[in-house]
Amino acid sequence: MRGAFGITLVAGLGFALFTIARSSNAGLQAVTAYGLSWLLLLSGVRSVLDRGAEADDAYALRKITSLPRSLWYGFWLIGTTAAAVWGSTMLV
Repeated sequence: MRGAFGITLVAGLGFALFTIARSSNAGLQAVTAYGLSWLLLLSGVRSVLDRGAEADDAYALRKITSLPRSLWYGFWLIGTTAAAVWGSTMLV
């Protein structure tokens, strides 16, 4: 996190989640849990797509293993997509 805005945002969201978990009804808790689950599932795929094969991690793994960066990108894309599909079947 960089700056006061990031720290404030994370602290505020943490407080909001804590408040929902402690003092709201089960329906709001379920909606919040589903929403966060979908956010985490889809953000993994989005992160891989945004960074692509030019990610620093792919470069470091290419140096260690001699496998091309595009192969690492493919592994990550397949893994995050499979996790999103599997997770979505559990949530629906």
